[in-house]
Amino acid sequence: MRSISLFFISCFVALLALPSFGLELLNLDIEIDSSTNQSVSTVYQFPNVGSWIEGIAVRPNGNILVTRTDTPELWSIDPNSHTASLVYTFPNVTSTVGITAIGNDVYAVGTGIIDLSTTVATTGSFVIWKVDLTSDTPQVTTIKAIPEAGSLDGMAYLDRGLNTNLLIADTLEGVIWRLNPQSGNYSVALNDSSMLPAEGSAPIGVNGVRVVGNYVYYTSSTQQKFCRVAVADDGSAAGPFEVIATGFFQDGFAIAPDGTAYIATHPQNTVVKVTPQGEASVYAGNLNSTEVAGSTDVQFGNCGYQVIYVATNGAQDSPVNGTFTEPAKVVMIESS
Repeated sequence: MRSISLFFISCFVALLALPSFGLELLNLDIEIDSSTNQSVSTVYQFPNVGSWIEGIAVRPNGNILVTRTDTPELWSIDPNSHTASLVYTFPNVTSTVGITAIGNDVYAVGTGIIDLSTTVATTGSFVIWKVDLTSDTPQVTTIKAIPEAGSLDGMAYLDRGLNTNLLIADTLEGVIWRLNPQSGNYSVALNDSSMLPAEGSAPIGVNGVRVVGNYVYYTSSTQQKFCRVAVADDGSAAGPFEVIATGFFQDGFAIAPDGTAYIATHPQNTVVKVTPQGEASVYAGNLNSTEVAGSTDVQFGNCGYQVIYVATNGAQDSPVNGTFTEPAKVVMIESS
């Protein structure tokens, strides 16, 4: 198996070194959203600097599941008591990445071998697991290893009745895989130039993935694009690949049924709101703020779309003001 440079730690430094990004990436030239009043609060923060939350999902009971790139662990956070507990430690890997619900309190979780001390991930090490939380004891089974994958991250579930597939972003290869969680069959579902890493940049292409109606929405990090494509029942393209918004670094995101998206911007320490018409505005945070420092993923709460949860990595790879980092946390943003 070959090894690749892991973007999780090195991407920001690499981007700054590139003439195609440089300070243009840092100076987020997007207006602040003044259409609503937001209340921002910390739900839970891990105790150790170096912790890194990558993916987030919300359980039916309101608790928050988070994956951690710095450990092979899945955690549950209670937003009422502001406490966290370990759900499961995955064997033979070092990191957890994407997560998505595939049933009622049943989830798919991605894992892989990632050495944060050397910033190297091992291609071919990524495995997708099923985590069933419907009983007191988590039931965890392997769905499938995908040895051809470069670096898996964001996941979404495309449920079309008898035709169900996980859609999984491969940030290195610049494709979205389909994986049937029942049969374990997998193949490339979506492949477009908009998903590739930007030429001459750090190897970070398609990243976050969500499904709304007949469309698959995705972010392309170094190309700084938020896109969508209509898909058939099997997840293959059934229409053109459309660019909705550009001009800022993009990671995981949440998207409402009307197409309004809330996108984590990772090294830019913000969450950007994008309307269905492609109008972008800063919804929370700023470059020199710790409010959502190192934002990596976004998810809606269970009580409508006025509450979103934001996962962070504590600005581990892009310190606030060039010096400050903190432990990873989950932040709640309420709008009125």
